[in-house]
Amino acid sequence: MMMYQFFNTPFAESGDKETIPVSNPIDNSVSYTNGFGLLYSENLPTDTPPGSGLPVPREAINELYYEITNAVSQYQSFGTPLFITPAMNNGIAYPYLTGAYAYYNGEIYQSLSDNNTDTPGSSLNWKLVDNTTSTSNVIIGAVFAPTVTTTGQAVFWDASNNRFDLAIANGTLAQNMVGIADIENSRVFTSGYTLVGGLTNGAIHYLSPTTAGDLTNTKPLNNIISAGIAINNNYIVLNIQSILAIQSTILNSNAYISYPNGTIFQSGYVSMAPNSQTVNQISITFPTPFPTNIISFFATCENPISNTHGGATSGFSNLTNSSAIAIFDAINANFGNTVRVNWWALGY
Repeated sequence: MMMYQFFNTPFAESGDKETIPVSNPIDNSVSYTNGFGLLYSENLPTDTPPGSGLPVPREAINELYYEITNAVSQYQSFGTPLFITPAMNNGIAYPYLTGAYAYYNGEIYQSLSDNNTDTPGSSLNWKLVDNTTSTSNVIIGAVFAPTVTTTGQAVFWDASNNRFDLAIANGTLAQNMVGIADIENSRVFTSGYTLVGGLTNGAIHYLSPTTAGDLTNTKPLNNIISAGIAINNNYIVLNIQSILAIQSTILNSNAYISYPNGTIFQSGYVSMAPNSQTVNQISITFPTPFPTNIISFFATCENPISNTHGGATSGFSNLTNSSAIAIFDAINANFGNTVRVNWWALGY
């Protein structure tokens, strides 16, 4: 097998070098545009017979070989060419094509558009290439529904059609968010450092309850699906939290959880003012009506104290898919203080 030179030290790294201009100089000396022109093939003024030729410049040759071997060394060392800055391109931002790779600030990026003059890491026209050795957080060969059109959209697995579709926190199977779509490479990222775009740096983002595929930094009242924390305006550390794991505070507010199988759990509290009635009633309106039927309902006073205020429910009336009336019997005395009535309801 033929051995190739590794250019650990570029040619003439410490030698005399002379910058080679890009455009052709007035004296027609060497340039990147014309190379060594015809004058370099003619006799020099000191030759016999004398001519108008130019001597081959040693410093320019050193510079040329240095540039070539230094560029090859970068490929050999990084495997990906360095990002071309305007300073490297005569002050002009280089227009990358779709699919081009560039090494920048210790990371490898891929261009997502033609004529891409943006800096990697600061624009949605670049995406960070996953260069880890593990693919446990990436689903390869993903098939997407036609509705999934943009890298960075949240998706769920549509088992009935064997493809990924846009996720939305609406209480259906569509809220079972799997990850973030990478359209160009037919992948879905399920965790870790992921390109999304349009984020608020440092904020927790949630699956949107209104726009399919979107994330929001506003915590929804219901069907809360936490996606992760944004570390800048474009990238999120994806860490999808299950519904049950993040709904522990639901009993402290009037809210509901919709489960993918159609079950809805609702809970909340109301305040009941002091009165002189032996039997006390209070009307409760559910945050959302049950579409089909209510299965169970329960209400109780918070920390009932004998002779001070209330007790457990003795029953309920007017139970509908949208409301109920809780009935309380006083314990040894009538209600003497405003009490908090906690309730929950289950239905579908």
